[in-house]
Amino acid sequence: MRKQAAPSAHYPIRAVSKLTGIAIDTLRAWERRHGAVTPVRDDRGRMYTDADIVRLRLLKDAVEHGHSIGRLAGLGDEELRHLADTTRAPAAPAAALMRQTPLDTSAAATAKSGVRHANPARRARDAGKLIGDTSAVGGIDTNGAVGRHNC
Repeated sequence: MRKQAAPSAHYPIRAVSKLTGIAIDTLRAWERRHGAVTPVRDDRGRMYTDADIVRLRLLKDAVEHGHSIGRLAGLGDEELRHLADTTRAPAAPAAALMRQTPLDTSAAATAKSGVRHANPARRARDAGKLIGDTSAVGGIDTNGAVGRHNC
């Protein structure tokens, strides 16, 4: 008796990549490392079913929402659908809220300009550290004591 390939296994990996938006290398890694899907193999290579494509789309959606593929791969299709339903619902209000919140750029400006201190002595000391010069501000003398150099 001959064993026949599943009749619905008819999508090669390149087509699956285009249908799901998942890179070919990623598809191979998800299969090899995590067992996310198990395509049928024939003389043309990996052949994916419609069910594999549905599962891969669910996995991709969950990964894009911050879930780990390592944890997702062990879930069944129903659990993935439930996860997709629960992650989609709150996403829209959160996205709308984020669009309404003004962006505070003061922290980014501070980080870009360097460390800022209200104390001018600390500002000068830190500026000296940034350029490697501690002679004009506090430093370590030849005895290893920390303090001001007498100039």
